[in-house]
Amino acid sequence: MADESVTPIESPDVPDIFADSLNFSAGPYGFTVSLFRSVPQYSQPQPSDTVIELVARVRFAPELAAALVPLLESALEQHRAAMAARESAPEPAAKLPKRDRKAMS
Repeated sequence: MADESVTPIESPDVPDIFADSLNFSAGPYGFTVSLFRSVPQYSQPQPSDTVIELVARVRFAPELAAALVPLLESALEQHRAAMAARESAPEPAAKLPKRDRKAMS
């Protein structure tokens, strides 16, 4: 959890990054997450020729990585519950235009 006495400051200099793959590594001094984005290669017909671009690398102290694990587990659990509820929800009834409703009565 974040310290409630600390107020984060939004900065326009912080990039908004999209990634579709990652690499996670552990070392003697901490953990590293490298984020990648697939770059379509229209001239290459083979899927194995996909090129990925490194878009960000984040290094974590072991203590931060340990704090991140339960947060990620909780977020994943909430996401799965929301997706399950969405899948089990009944489809909304189609709304007929007013003129068609009168004809059906």
